[in-house]
Amino acid sequence: MKKTIIASITAVTMTFGALAGIAHADGKGGPKSAEDRVEKLTQRLDLSADQQSQLLAMFTKRDADREQMQATLTAEQRENMKANARDGMRDQMHKDIKSLLTAEQIAKFENMHSGEGKGGHGKGGKGGKH
Repeated sequence: MKKTIIASITAVTMTFGALAGIAHADGKGGPKSAEDRVEKLTQRLDLSADQQSQLLAMFTKRDADREQMQATLTAEQRENMKANARDGMRDQMHKDIKSLLTAEQIAKFENMHSGEGKGGHGKGGKGGKH
């Protein structure tokens, strides 16, 4: 039973994922609305209107799913997710975002996040200067 619960939590966590990564894409951290995240990516990647609407739908759904999940998990389960699933969630979100981008946009997006996982939240394409 415990293994089933842990597996379910992990699966849910992976699905709702990498919002942490994208929320911190500008290096400032903190929660951002779906619209704010799309606006930031549009500025940095020159997104088309179609890409913007697809990302907005993706972010809006994940935000709603995350809110529902937060309401149903215990504090211990939330802490477990933070400790064990953050990288996987971020990686999945990045994969989903990149599936909507052109090759040039993917290169810019990867540059924005080149410092993640090494103590930074992405350099935002600012030459690594803070």
